[in-house]
Amino acid sequence: MPEEVASSFTELQLEMIEHALEGAKWRDHPVDVRLSIPVLWRRFYFVLLAGPERRTAERRKYERARRPVRVIADMILLAVFFVLLVPAVVGSVYLISMFWTG
Repeated sequence: MPEEVASSFTELQLEMIEHALEGAKWRDHPVDVRLSIPVLWRRFYFVLLAGPERRTAERRKYERARRPVRVIADMILLAVFFVLLVPAVVGSVYLISMFWTG
């Protein structure tokens, strides 16, 4: 933030900003995968976060309304993810069982 903007806040405004940001503390996720993938002359990013749900029902409802599932694009992405995930899991289980049984 530019210094001239930061110095323009009153004490009350600073207290209100601090109060508003108290609930926005970022936490680590048990699963936090972040990849940047070069494709031709551009880069695309992929983020996979997973962990216990900590958002309130009200916040989840607000976010669903704000960012609805874009049916075609999101469903294609989910289908590709599961097409890759299922064989990987089945193959891993098979390899682990082969390793343990000799």
